[in-house]
Amino acid sequence: PRSTQSRSSAASDVYKRQTQDSVLEAEKIFGKENLAILTNHAGTRESHDHFYQDLEEFLKLPVVRSRNRKPFNFDDVQKHFKHQIKPEETALVGDRLLTDILMACLLYTSD
Repeated sequence: PRSTQSRSSAASDVYKRQTQDSVLEAEKIFGKENLAILTNHAGTRESHDHFYQDLEEFLKLPVVRSRNRKPFNFDDVQKHFKHQIKPEETALVGDRLLTDILMACLLYTSD
């Protein structure tokens, strides 16, 4: 029988491959220069910066640093992309459905 640790490691490897495959697919569709990772923790604590550097290296995508938490940090996203994006042309892929919907609603009603 396989140990719990080896099953966990195997699951982690599958997750990593699927994540990398998803990023590659998004790059084909949107262009690598139009992608970035937005997380609630990047920029909030210096001690976590090494994690986000590892994430950037693993996914080959920039992590947007922000002192504000989602859904209130779209200004930092615009700064990252040098104000070349509009809320109505932005897609979010997230793991917190209500937060992501709230951010979309705030962006939609901000004009």
